[in-house]
Amino acid sequence: MHTLGSAPRWWRGRRAPLIRQAVALAVAAGAVAWALQTNNRAVAIRGAYGTLRRVAVARHPLAAGALLGAADVSWRDLPALALPADPAPNPVGRTTLAPIAAGQVLTSAQLSDGRARGLAALVPPGEQAVAVPLADHALGLAPGDRVEVVAPARDGNGTGHVVVRDAPVLQVGSGRVVLAVGDDEIDALADALAAGQPVIALEA
Repeated sequence: MHTLGSAPRWWRGRRAPLIRQAVALAVAAGAVAWALQTNNRAVAIRGAYGTLRRVAVARHPLAAGALLGAADVSWRDLPALALPADPAPNPVGRTTLAPIAAGQVLTSAQLSDGRARGLAALVPPGEQAVAVPLADHALGLAPGDRVEVVAPARDGNGTGHVVVRDAPVLQVGSGRVVLAVGDDEIDALADALAAGQPVIALEA
């Protein structure tokens, strides 16, 4: 016998398991709803930006001529529509051909083919790396700049003449600058160096 308004004893004994079951079902339903919402958001992102693709990016700023190691590279999942046309699939062990900013996607065009390393990797086909004396650093040359080399007059009274045009700067050191010079300009540059200190002019 039970008083009015109170649950029977048999019901009170079964109520706790039923409550736990109801709570478990509610939690499961919430998890399913969250998963559906997350999936719908992912579908919306893919629709707006395209599928994600794992690509290599520079972990920190990289100078031209840097030989890439595993510590220089990070891997990120980025929208395919926002990527350059030629992300480098295997950048480690290759040399940077130009300065690269931190976080920038590494592309095959920015890197050597892996057969040459260091300074040799920066020399374009049909050109050679030549060290030219640099009288001072007033020009503030940096790798990637393009310069002309003017030969001094042989007799000291004439005018100089340009022997190298549009040469990319590969490296700047103490008292010298390394240029990539075309095969057809090597002899004229050698004559200019033999005649004295050539003048380096920075191109705009």
